[in-house]
Amino acid sequence: MITMKFEANNAEELKQLIIDAAGSLAGMKADEIESAEVSTVQKSAVTSDTPSIEKIRAKAQALGAGKKAEIKALLDEFGAKNLSTLPENRRAEFLARLEEL
Repeated sequence: MITMKFEANNAEELKQLIIDAAGSLAGMKADEIESAEVSTVQKSAVTSDTPSIEKIRAKAQALGAGKKAEIKALLDEFGAKNLSTLPENRRAEFLARLEEL
């Protein structure tokens, strides 16, 4: 049995969490998953100078499929499986690096 629980602040965030989860699970073999708990909703307030996930996602999409491997490598460097799990306190740094690609 698989149980998934999503917590989001709005419908758009929930939609993206589901898309990210589906993308993460698609590449995994069922026998590789023993147990997993993932929380992607940040409880702290986003400051005005903290880029939103939506802004970062738009920049990544604007780069196109040709930069997918580089974006994935950057996510790995930041310890994130996908954009939704990018630590809030590193979003500005990530966006700056993304803009260099």
